[in-house]
Amino acid sequence: MATTRATYRVLSSTLRSRFSPLLSSSLTSSAVTTSISPAISASSVRGMFKYFKKEERERMGKEARDEMKKSYFQDYADLQKNKGKYFLAESKLEELSKSSFIPDMEGANLKGESAELKKRCKGKTSVLFLSFRDSATPMIEEWRKVVDNYKGIKNFQVFEVTFLDGPLLGLMSGLLRATIAKNTPPELHASTFVVKGNSGAARRELQMENRLTAYVWLVDKNGRIRWRAVGAPAEQELEGLHKLAKQLSEGR
Repeated sequence: MATTRATYRVLSSTLRSRFSPLLSSSLTSSAVTTSISPAISASSVRGMFKYFKKEERERMGKEARDEMKKSYFQDYADLQKNKGKYFLAESKLEELSKSSFIPDMEGANLKGESAELKKRCKGKTSVLFLSFRDSATPMIEEWRKVVDNYKGIKNFQVFEVTFLDGPLLGLMSGLLRATIAKNTPPELHASTFVVKGNSGAARRELQMENRLTAYVWLVDKNGRIRWRAVGAPAEQELEGLHKLAKQLSEGR
């Protein structure tokens, strides 16, 4: 408590010292000089802290309720039911008018280089493999062993993105990143990204609600998701992805 009171006093003093001269100079008339009132004191700063704490509590409470509605156990039950394969991918590209842009995803690759994935996808046809948990790794490996061998596709790139969402995984990010790097071939470190933060809004918007399966996006040079797949690949999906990636890269 003594530390908290001291913090309030320091913040209050800082506010007065920084803003009092500004208000004094801007509100001075020939008769009156106005400065910050001593009423802006530790009690005012305490009020600000309580306000933000309340807002933060409400935000965290909502996130917790959302997570409870779509908990790990429900994800696991769904995975057991259909092995993470909720639909078969379309055989054609999604229409531009119906397609979504990839969300903002800022992370760092396994070489420690930071990047915004949306910017990295601009100008080239891109395939993104996305996962949230280890259970998706075997599925992505099945996609990768075929996609990495694509030949003759110009301006084409592949990224793998692992999301560390939630406070617990965020705290363990260093250990988890090291584990991912250990299990990823060195030649893929530059194209394998780890993204930290709350992914809930993006997952709901893009219908990626189960975190135990894998997701695949085919993204055009403007950053629009033109094709999607989920789970392990079916043979026709592998053939379709190759055909559509080539079609996009050729501008058809």
